[in-house]
Amino acid sequence: MNRNKIFFIDSSLSGLSGDMFLSALIDMGFEERKLQEVYSIIKKNYPNLAFKDFKLTSTVRSGLTAKILSTEVSSAYHSVNIELFREIFYKSLEKTNLEEAYKDYASKVIEDLITAEMKIHQSDKGENINLHELGSPDTVFDILGVTAGLQYFSILEEAEVYATPIPVGEGSVKFSHGVFSIPVPVVSELIKKHNISFHFGPVKAELLTPTGVALIANLKPVFKTIPDDLTIICEGYGAGSRIIKHFPNVLRLILFNKINVNTKKNLENDYVVILETNLDDITGESLSYAIEKIMEAGALDVSATPILMKKGRPGYILKALCSLEEEEKVASAVFDYTNTLGLRRAVLFRYKLKREIETVTINIKGESLNIRVKKATTLQGLKRYKAEFEDLKTISQRFNLSLDDVLKLVNDEIKRKLKQT
Repeated sequence: MNRNKIFFIDSSLSGLSGDMFLSALIDMGFEERKLQEVYSIIKKNYPNLAFKDFKLTSTVRSGLTAKILSTEVSSAYHSVNIELFREIFYKSLEKTNLEEAYKDYASKVIEDLITAEMKIHQSDKGENINLHELGSPDTVFDILGVTAGLQYFSILEEAEVYATPIPVGEGSVKFSHGVFSIPVPVVSELIKKHNISFHFGPVKAELLTPTGVALIANLKPVFKTIPDDLTIICEGYGAGSRIIKHFPNVLRLILFNKINVNTKKNLENDYVVILETNLDDITGESLSYAIEKIMEAGALDVSATPILMKKGRPGYILKALCSLEEEEKVASAVFDYTNTLGLRRAVLFRYKLKREIETVTINIKGESLNIRVKKATTLQGLKRYKAEFEDLKTISQRFNLSLDDVLKLVNDEIKRKLKQT
């Protein structure tokens, strides 16, 4: 099957739950009337009219406009046993207009959840197991709604699925069975079963729910950087119901078209970590030294931006950019060489031009000298060159020339080479 699209699930600033997934699909363009059809089917199949209503609204989190989904479940609902839950789900599934591939996907999601629940309860058949949160009407609504949204965009037939490693949060959470550490047992079981890439943090809250992990796991995503040469078809943002301080809690979905798949690619991408902190008790000399040591620890770049802090105190925002692999070393260096007591962290997706290192030879006073030059080509085919500063500095000091003079010699040599090609 020729998959000419990429479906990207970016949970780096949210975690993942069923309602967020569904909200983001609506924001992408999935028609709300189709969701209304799913609701009508489920409402008829749940006992005692437990599923009362749902509502979609817009919200703004950290400057991001997102859809947010809320459901109203009757106060009379407490739990259902596994047998009844299965019956309700499959009756509802059969009434939908889902194609067989999507019905199969939804079935795998629900069976994953039930199997994990039975394993946690050490039961082979699920007798006498009552589902509380998991058995709620909104679980069925989220699964069938997301599945209908995936069908709307032809994800299973046409798209490869990529995802960021999922933040699960940290701390503990209280629900019907008691207090559990994060990730809760059902989530842990599904993470292990499907080898889901995840990380703890960045906030003390539950960010990955059982429904969320089952939905993404059965899409069989690739947890690595997405390929190059893409155009965006549509994107959507879905917010979680909780407002978390200093954390957007907004899921992003993007559907890409692949282009120029057989041509030479000049664009790369990866994930980088940004670590930042506010400093108001550091001198310029100490800050300069801290930046030097943080770079030595493996940072890709470090910047310091002057700011005015509370009570009129002058300070800096220190920001370090690093790879996921070097994050711990870089964080340690920030703590070692500044007086900060805490760091803010974000994982960001990054585009970058592919680059090569070439050697340019220049002649000064009859001596041939080699200088390393970075070469990159833009997507439009334009060539870019940048000489390595340390090489320029070494030659400048050795021959008592200005950096500009040395750089002019290098640029002249690059122009001469370009005329020959």
